[in-house]
Amino acid sequence: MSLLTHVKQLVLGLFPSSPVISRAPELARLSIYVAPFGEHKQSEVVRKNLMDSILREFSPQLVDVLPAPKEVSLQADSAQNSVKSKVIQVGRSFLEEHHATLLILGQMVESDEKTLLELRFVTASQDGSERQYFRLADKMTLEAGFAPEVAAAVAAVAGVQAIMAVNSAGDYVVPMLIPLTNRLSLLRSSVNSTVRPSDRAQLSHSFGLLQYAIGIQSGETARIEDAVTAYRQALQEGTRERIPFDWSYVQNNLGIALGELGVHESETGRLLESVKAFREALKVTSRKREPAQWASTKVNLAECLFRLGERESGIAHLREAVAEYNEALKELTIENAPVEWASTIFNLGAALSSWAKRENGTPRLLEALSAFRESLRVFSPNFRPLDYAKVQHNTGLVLRTLGEQENGTVQLEESIAVLREALTIRTRERVPLDWAMTQVALGMSLKSLGLQETGTQRLKEAVVACRAALEEYRRDRAPGDWATAQINLADMLRALGLSWFSLKWRGDVLR
Repeated sequence: MSLLTHVKQLVLGLFPSSPVISRAPELARLSIYVAPFGEHKQSEVVRKNLMDSILREFSPQLVDVLPAPKEVSLQADSAQNSVKSKVIQVGRSFLEEHHATLLILGQMVESDEKTLLELRFVTASQDGSERQYFRLADKMTLEAGFAPEVAAAVAAVAGVQAIMAVNSAGDYVVPMLIPLTNRLSLLRSSVNSTVRPSDRAQLSHSFGLLQYAIGIQSGETARIEDAVTAYRQALQEGTRERIPFDWSYVQNNLGIALGELGVHESETGRLLESVKAFREALKVTSRKREPAQWASTKVNLAECLFRLGERESGIAHLREAVAEYNEALKELTIENAPVEWASTIFNLGAALSSWAKRENGTPRLLEALSAFRESLRVFSPNFRPLDYAKVQHNTGLVLRTLGEQENGTVQLEESIAVLREALTIRTRERVPLDWAMTQVALGMSLKSLGLQETGTQRLKEAVVACRAALEEYRRDRAPGDWATAQINLADMLRALGLSWFSLKWRGDVLR
């Protein structure tokens, strides 16, 4: 029995009317466009069915589901990388022009005497600069004759991709997704062994996507745990032998969820599991077949290795992370994926900077500095300003270390300048804890410069910066950061006292 038949039997008895989500009228709406599915005779019928299905799963007060023109459709040869890039570029322009959130593209193909619908999702993300960046986000395959009641699985993917693209989505995404998650949970628990394994795998994967999205937005780690369980169930049903590429995609998502859990745990078990999942995915995902997905998985693997490396005294995992970032950058370029390229270049710099702390000399520091500066070819005060400020903050840290190692003032003065530049974006009102972090970094650079200069002016400025940070780094709010800042402040006050004593002593001698 297919999942479609099973759902038809369930829907009237188990699923009442669509979930009604009561929200304030001022909340933003999601705009989802669906492009035509080629020249197939069933194309328009299937497209309407898909649009109706998605709309049925969400409140009409929150979501618009609209037809997109033929010009943004996928072509028959869109599997070719050059053609795919062109299609995505057209889709991006369309989303920007219509201030939309998500574009769903699709092709209808014949396989084993069945007509299948292969869907792709292109999302638009909006940041504080009110500009947009885009990515090819996800794919899924279903039978062209799917019933409207199967919309829970389709809407799960569409909903997750759409809400990830909206700035400050946490204000309203969770209440939008929870009813859909509940429907999927009920459906998953009701299917039996006669339902095709690939359908069960798709349901579990979709459920995992939703639980992960809700967990990230709400901070509920239990939701992310549920996502891990769902992804593993999907891998048991949709095996590598049955659906190799979909299997690799689930492995990638499993790695992401495990990595997120690992960040919040002192042990490294989850991070090691995450590395294993990404490497499993790369056994199937190849640069030649799916270059964008291959590069994305490489970056995910590198980030997990980086996290492991930061917790260890050695450099083995950091060395691996640097290698994987460089591998990904063979495919990610400033021309075809500017934001992803810049983010990866920045992360490469961060890994090199961490590596540099574990060895003598300046080569890794200089490589890190070069990487950070490269990322500023994309990030600017007007485009992704918070990323720009993050780059400037980390650049300031590297410059300070170089200045301290070389006992020179040029790098220290530049460090102070870029940290102050970061503070023009990282304001206390906008990002108070990041502002405090940069204030501490500024204070430390001022102290290092003050120790190499005559007089106490720089040291006094260092004390002022550190005391400012403690206005946000309060003991009850951020105890670890508060303690570190207190230690730094004590160090600055000690240096200021010694400097004052030295100046006074020399003055007394001269008199």
